[in-house]
Amino acid sequence: MNLREYLKTTNLITDGAFGTYFAAKYQTQDIPELANITAPEKVKKIHEEYLNAGAKFIRTNTFASNTETLQEDFAEVEKNIQAAVEIARDAVNGRDAWIAGDIGPIPVNGAEDAAAAADEYYQIAKTFAECGVTVLDFETFADLDGILPAIKKICAEYEMFIMVSFSVNQFGYSNAGLSARKLLQRAGEAKEIDAVGFNCGVGPSHMHRILQILEKPEGKLLTALP
Repeated sequence: MNLREYLKTTNLITDGAFGTYFAAKYQTQDIPELANITAPEKVKKIHEEYLNAGAKFIRTNTFASNTETLQEDFAEVEKNIQAAVEIARDAVNGRDAWIAGDIGPIPVNGAEDAAAAADEYYQIAKTFAECGVTVLDFETFADLDGILPAIKKICAEYEMFIMVSFSVNQFGYSNAGLSARKLLQRAGEAKEIDAVGFNCGVGPSHMHRILQILEKPEGKLLTALP
């Protein structure tokens, strides 16, 4: 059964945060994505813990796998993503679970950086697609502007299930000054997006309150990953 079919009848339990858990578990401030190359067993262990706890959906350890954060050229980022996918697959090891390619915000400073980041989002998505990953989770974003062109482009080339998670504060606004309502509305207008919701930013009680007062975009699935 593919993910869309599964979600017609069943709620899906995802994994939890990776980076903060990695830091606490291994008592380190190192970027966790570096461990995809240097300490894959540490990454695999966290995936396995979430799967053993009942998660049927895990995200690759690639939130910060981009040239700006890793301070590497894209060839090295590509290797990092490929390693992360293999680790996640090794952790799943035949279980009934889905793997999503995790894509976080690329730090930008000015219009030129933003244009470069928009292209890199596509290159990251394409790397996942070429690894056979069919679910992408764009998470902790403040708006759609930087990622929507990449989403449209990758969906024109590959069959993808696209998730977008926004980060808002306790008042329901993102760092871009957009309300949770407006963010859901804009995502609802993009036919390429399958699921939309919120992650990080606020804890479960605030997120629950925000989601209770908002209408789910028609035809979209709703995500909540506090």
